[in-house]
Amino acid sequence: MKQKDHIASNKASGLDLSFILDKEKEFQNTDFIAKRSDLPFSNGSVLDDELINDNDFSAAMLRPTHVTKTYEINNPDRSVCARISGVIANKYGDKGFDKLGGALNLTYNGSAGQSFAAFMIPGMNITL
Repeated sequence: MKQKDHIASNKASGLDLSFILDKEKEFQNTDFIAKRSDLPFSNGSVLDDELINDNDFSAAMLRPTHVTKTYEINNPDRSVCARISGVIANKYGDKGFDKLGGALNLTYNGSAGQSFAAFMIPGMNITL
């Protein structure tokens, strides 16, 4: 690759891409896919993991029942319930599992992040 000699834009005319273009030579024969991890980026365990690993929740995923749980929550727990909704949708479809007799009643004490319960599915009853 080569940088164009003349660029019509005043903003881009002084741009020097040599650092990036010189690095291209180093990576020409590199297989990036082989070096990529198959694991998604993670900051560690999240609050949803506690419920997903709970025996009562696991039993409800096998046979829809009512599950009631209470958890402490902090602002970094931004997307609480998203992963839980995904697990339920994967098992019972996006209509939830309330029509099959299941209900997930969750109470969170504390402060939640911006996407708290953004992706709830029918059968989830959330209180903050």
